[in-house]
Amino acid sequence: MEYKYGPTEYAGQELEQWMESANAPGCQIARIDLTWADISTIDWSATYSQGALPSEFLPYISELNLPADTGPDNVTSSPYRCVMVRKTAMRLRECLRWIGHVGPGVIFLDVLSRTVDSPVYVNEVTKAIYEREFDLRALRYVFVTCVLNPNTADAFKAICQSNRLENNGSKKLTWEASSSEFRVLLGTRIGKSVGRFVLGAYGQGVKRIARIAVYPDPFVESFDMRFDIEDVV
Repeated sequence: MEYKYGPTEYAGQELEQWMESANAPGCQIARIDLTWADISTIDWSATYSQGALPSEFLPYISELNLPADTGPDNVTSSPYRCVMVRKTAMRLRECLRWIGHVGPGVIFLDVLSRTVDSPVYVNEVTKAIYEREFDLRALRYVFVTCVLNPNTADAFKAICQSNRLENNGSKKLTWEASSSEFRVLLGTRIGKSVGRFVLGAYGQGVKRIARIAVYPDPFVESFDMRFDIEDVV
């Protein structure tokens, strides 16, 4: 089979199949068992606090009918949490960093980094953070903000060139599951991280990424991505 966007699209199709079918062969992504209690040990540094969302996230909250934020003047009543986690390895060298926000039904991944020798993965930390306070079964959206990863940016650029979307400006772009554009974005480094989170958190054939939205910014090179999580039916 020929793929419009090459091997990255194939990788995304494979992830899509694993999410949508408990019987799809080849998936070796283990269920995640890391918990917040594990993150509280000596070689971790973590802060978890109530806090207002950044103002640039508020249009997303409104668009998706998520619980309203209370704003910076009343952070103690905010339904959202600001989280920063660091994992250190030998000689106190940082091997993983996770900075973001979580709330009812949504995760915002703002800063993610991991060295190749880190004993834990970003998707494991994401699940542990979210489950500290919120019901994983009710999670509906995962945002990855300010995407600059070259692999992901190149895939989005290829989509825009192929579909003549270079002058789209700041208009949101959305692709449904099974489309070539959806699959190539899912097969990028950012997409695979979210896909592995879904598989590790729920297992095969339970939840799937149903669509991917991209929010371009005509004034900067980065963009925000949204992954919509739904039940497999």
